[in-house]
Amino acid sequence: MQTSVGNHSAAIDQISTGVDGLKAEYVMRASASGVVGGAVIGADAGDGRGVGVQR
Repeated sequence: MQTSVGNHSAAIDQISTGVDGLKAEYVMRASASGVVGGAVIGADAGDGRGVGVQR
């Protein structure tokens, strides 16, 4: 989703992936007038450790 008024713009992007039933990941990125933030949430059963939440 993207929106803009004059020189100001904002956007939200999201991506979700899964690999062979062993790994799942969801990425969300938000940006507003050049400031970017986001989060990654995921799990990886391949090595027994969770990916957790990253900011």
